[in-house]
This record gives sequence, C-alpha cells and structure tokens, in this order.
Amino acid sequence: MSKNQKRTYLLYLLTAPIVAAAAIVLRSVALFTEYDAELGYFHGPALPIAMAALLVTVIVALAVLTHELRGFFVTATDYRDLPTLFSGLFLGIALVFFSVVLTVTAIGQLSSPTVSPLAIIAAFLTAVAALVGAALFAVHAFDGSTEGALRAMLTLAVAVACLLYALYLYLTPEIRINEPNKALSIATWIAASFFFLGETRAALLRAKWALHTYVTTVTVMLAATLCLPNLVYHAVYGAPLLGNTLHDFVMLGVLLYALSRLVAAYLSAVRFTTAEGQYITDFTAEVTVEAVKATALDDEDTVDTEDTEEPDEEATDR
Repeated sequence: MSKNQKRTYLLYLLTAPIVAAAAIVLRSVALFTEYDAELGYFHGPALPIAMAALLVTVIVALAVLTHELRGFFVTATDYRDLPTLFSGLFLGIALVFFSVVLTVTAIGQLSSPTVSPLAIIAAFLTAVAALVGAALFAVHAFDGSTEGALRAMLTLAVAVACLLYALYLYLTPEIRINEPNKALSIATWIAASFFFLGETRAALLRAKWALHTYVTTVTVMLAATLCLPNLVYHAVYGAPLLGNTLHDFVMLGVLLYALSRLVAAYLSAVRFTTAEGQYITDFTAEVTVEAVKATALDDEDTVDTEDTEEPDEEATDR
C-alpha cells in the first residue's frame, strides 16, 4: 500500500467520527430547542432534516468510496488490543443488564391488552440472545484469536439480539412508528446487527473486508448520533426518549466496540505498510510461488514417468 493509498484509507476511517460529531450537534440542538416530548415530534423540521441529509449523503458517498478502494482494506490480526478489550467488556456487562431489564419489562407486558404477543415474544428472544452474546466478550478477554466456531456462534447471537430488538421497537405501541427518534433507533439497531454479522463472517474466515469496514463506519456514525444525545437528554430532563435508557448504554457499547475495531483495522493497515511487513509479505509470496513451481515440476515428472513406463509393459507382455 503506497503512502497516498494509506492517506486515503485514513481519510476514510476519520470520516466516521467527524460526521458523527456533526450529526450529534445537529440532533442535540434539535432535541433541546425544538423537541416536544409529549407529541414525540420536532416543532421545526430544519435541523432533523439537515441531520438526516448529512447522514444519508455520507453513507452513499462512502458506499462509492468503498467500491473504489475495495483492494485496500485489511483485517485486524487479533482482538487483544486494549480498546477492543475494554469496550467489549463494557458492552458485555451492558448486554447482561439489558437482558434482565428487558425480561422484566416483557413479563410486565403480558397482562397489557395494547401490547401484541409478537412484541412480547420478540422481547423474550432478544433477552435470551443478548445474554448468550454477552459471553462473546468474556471469550475475547481470554482468547485473542480471530476465528473459531464458538466465536462465530456467540457473535451471531449478538447480531440476532440487535435485529430482534429493532423488531420489538417497531411493534412497541407506546411509541408511534413514524416518530423520528424511533425511526433512527430502528435503523441503528439494524446497522449494528449487520456489523456483528460481518464479525461472524470474519470468525468463519469468510469476511468481505471492504463491505465490513463500510458497515462498521455506518454503525459508528448512527450509534453515536443515537445514543450520545439520548443519554445527555436523559441526564438533563430525567426521562428517557424511548422508554428505557438502558438500551442507550448498550448502543454506547456498540459504538465503542465498532470504533475500536475500525481503529484496529487501520493500525493493521499501517503495520503492513512498514518495511518489515512488506518483507514478510514478499517472502511469503516468494515461498508460495516456489512451492507452486515445485508442485508443477513434480507433476510433470510423474506424467513423464508414466508415459515412459507404458511401452515397457507392453513389450514385456509381448
């Protein structure tokens, strides 16, 4: 990877926190100046529309950039870096508490005539998947390898939990489906589900790293835009925006974890641009080429031997 390509890759990675910071400012100002908590809508649509336009524009532009730079994306070698370790532990603890609270909430909704049975089932399944997925980050603490069936299964559980919780939010009657905060939350949880699905593919050694880096960047931007203003709003007004603030802490954990993986991917790219990394890569490539040539020569010798032996056998028979 050349210096210009590395700079382009760095610019790609820095896009996430820069755009997220702009979106956080726009949404926070809108929440504190134009949001009506009783109605669930904004009095003026200018700031929410500007935030949505910014996110959509950048997401589309990143999709094009990802396609153009698809050959420059590399993987992180392991999960032993400190940002991944601490963010993973934070997310794992948040998932455990989230599972318990969601289970209690679902039990309380059993007698409610306004809550559909499908929403209650989605809540219970989300709680189970979140509890199973929390074990993933305990595995990360003791094992830094990037692949394995156990890691893939646990990561898939987190992806399923995110998707099921998006379904639960969609079916929750207390919050109208067309409220902007609810729509942003559903989109963010779906993006987080795709992020962990990409982590699952990585554990199975089937990752598409360009696509996974793109989804990771989108997850960072959406998660930051959702959870940080929500937590500040709750701290100021003493009331959560979407019924329970614990899922904002879970999304904060997703934000920190996805950002740590994005940083780890960049550091891995930098490591492979050093002279030592290039030497190792070139040496491996040379060894591979020599092995292929040796195999080809062995095959040719085998074919020649078989061809020369056949006439001798016929002569002996005669």
